[in-house]
Amino acid sequence: MNTIIRLILTLLLFVTNLSAQSFDYTPSALDGQVIEYKEFTTCYSDIYEQPYWVAYELTKEELELESRKRIKKFIQDKNITNGAAHHDDYTNTGFDRGHLSRAEYNKRSKESYKESYYTSNISPQIGVNFNQTGGDWYNLEELEKSFAITTGSIYAVSGPVFKDYIEVIGDETSIVVPGYFYKAILSKDKKHAIAFLLKHDNVDEASLWDCVITIDQLEGLTGINFFRMLDNKLEHQIESKTDLDYWKSLLE
Repeated sequence: MNTIIRLILTLLLFVTNLSAQSFDYTPSALDGQVIEYKEFTTCYSDIYEQPYWVAYELTKEELELESRKRIKKFIQDKNITNGAAHHDDYTNTGFDRGHLSRAEYNKRSKESYKESYYTSNISPQIGVNFNQTGGDWYNLEELEKSFAITTGSIYAVSGPVFKDYIEVIGDETSIVVPGYFYKAILSKDKKHAIAFLLKHDNVDEASLWDCVITIDQLEGLTGINFFRMLDNKLEHQIESKTDLDYWKSLLE
């Protein structure tokens, strides 16, 4: 890639960042510690030793950047005041260290890519048929990517739901294995929203569209206020229903 093209891409990403900063897409914090990193914001729970939510803007430009070399080991987030989970807390537990903001979404710089491997951006996830290639969570991330590529960008919040939790793992910390995972997504024009709720198991869903719920329903389940900075009237309109026709049309 020559220098001129690289400079143009850098300028486009800078402009995209400025646009994102004009709208606060982060949800309410609950009782977690909120930390803003270069490409995502996390709300870390000391109770569950993982995020309540991770929020980010995902852009087409970001996804088209060259891949970075995979980091082999997750990094304990030293910015968590009471101490975050450690890489080794997941070792030999049978669960993956599952990104909530996928590493692929954080490629703008070496530092931002490294931040995506902080333990404040992961939850314990079943590997085969969930987090790994072809599983429900993997497929939902692929769907999320398609939305961003088609429209240019989306706002997204990913996180666990602790209802019907599976078990508790960890040596130095007690990490709760969630019973469900969710994504809440807002369109670039802020006129459409959708939420997906996945049961955390190794049984693949016939269709991810069967896992769609409204943002209002997700708020009732999690206690989190998503996209709280929207105009109240607009927030009520788009969070109380799901326009499946709009979201499906993005895949055509």
